[in-house]
Amino acid sequence: MQEDTNKELEKIKGRLQIIERTRLICNTQKELGELVGYALTSGNGLARKGGDSLFMKDSIFRELAYVTKEKMNLDIELEEVLDVYEEVDELMEKYGSQIKGMEICKQLVKYFYGEGDIVDDVSLHKFVEKVKKKHIPVLILMQMEVLPRLKMKGGDVSSERISEYCKRVFAFLHDLEEDSVLFKRLPQLSQIEEWVKEQLSDMMCRLELISIMTLVLESYASVVSFSALNHTIRERSRNQFFPDIEGLWQEYDSTVFWQIQRIQNAHRFIKYELKNQQLLYEYYDLTFYDIDGVMLVGVTHPTIIHLLLKGEPLCDDYYTDDYYTYVECTLQKDRLLKNDSIKFFPYMNGGEWFTLRELHRPNSEYSICFENWLNNYELKNRFVDYEYDFCLGLAAITERHLYIESSDGRIYKVPKSLNEVLEDVRFGDAVGILTYEDSTYIAFDDKILYYDVTTKEKMNRLGIVIEEVARKDDSLIVRPWCAQKASENQD
Repeated sequence: MQEDTNKELEKIKGRLQIIERTRLICNTQKELGELVGYALTSGNGLARKGGDSLFMKDSIFRELAYVTKEKMNLDIELEEVLDVYEEVDELMEKYGSQIKGMEICKQLVKYFYGEGDIVDDVSLHKFVEKVKKKHIPVLILMQMEVLPRLKMKGGDVSSERISEYCKRVFAFLHDLEEDSVLFKRLPQLSQIEEWVKEQLSDMMCRLELISIMTLVLESYASVVSFSALNHTIRERSRNQFFPDIEGLWQEYDSTVFWQIQRIQNAHRFIKYELKNQQLLYEYYDLTFYDIDGVMLVGVTHPTIIHLLLKGEPLCDDYYTDDYYTYVECTLQKDRLLKNDSIKFFPYMNGGEWFTLRELHRPNSEYSICFENWLNNYELKNRFVDYEYDFCLGLAAITERHLYIESSDGRIYKVPKSLNEVLEDVRFGDAVGILTYEDSTYIAFDDKILYYDVTTKEKMNRLGIVIEEVARKDDSLIVRPWCAQKASENQD
């Protein structure tokens, strides 16, 4: 029992020594002493406080952990950071001489957070085998000499040094942005950078830089590929929201108008432009998400319907540029708190087909102008070959089947066994009948599932049947459509 107590005592003493020696929480020994209520000196440091009392030393450490978690508002566990710090220091002691420059750090980020291959340098393979994802933020900061090695005695950190450390951290993160083939900027990075500029007057600390590096790298992992970004969006689909933006809008300093409509699970942006005595229009479906305080908007090109109905998966990287993209968005309100300005900013590389940047509400003169266009010019869809009709029609849900009603009153009985995700269908989902060209599909738009039910043969292969609904004495009667047709023929 006493042996276990001594081991725990030495462990906590070691942690307190790291906190003080690295200036992890406070930039000076004096500030740390004021925080814990002791006068600290080089010969009478934090690890000596509390004597040989495990309770006293543990209390000091727990209070420091509380300060970092609650008062500094860091989403980080002090105990875990210290364990990782020691592990990374051991790795650097053994392999540090082989790591030259920051290029290896970029490769490690792409390997552990992205979809990159293992580093090319064969001599580093043993090192990489020992490294874990949790090590990367601390390892990078140690490599750029923002965090000291444990055997070093760096002393207090001045405001000038902290400012220099911040510059190194953000220079590395911006390099990651420039190396990306998918996105133009990392989520949250600009917001964090602004926050750091405000905080510098109050002095950042090294633990905050570890927190920043960890947060931004996790964001990097969520958008490093189109499939990762789609996964992130779908995982956080509860963060989808529907801003109050319906109605007529006008491009900034232009006579190009946009009509915004709320559709099933998105907003439809319809662009109108007068050319050669024709009123040309095209539309894009936009879905708004709040991802960690950043408003991201998924933009669907009208021609995507062709691929979806062929059964192509949405998350495939190959059609990112041509059919689907993400942009950042900001909404500005007028003095009556109504949205009167919408701005879009490039977020991903590719997707140049979505050129919209700024919209504002038109005045009465321009609104009348648009009404005159609608009344006096021929309307023409730029993408007429990709027009389709979609009507919501989820009529009933049973244990094994979903019932979807068409506009002519037919009921399609769809077995849930077609796809496991159909078990999750609920009322309010975008489920209905989609008509495109000469074909009819049962559409589960939220699930990116479309079943061709144009012919009896296709329906038979899917196990889908049509049932007719009739009402008799105010009760609902469902009977197979084929039986109803047979009855008609007998008549």
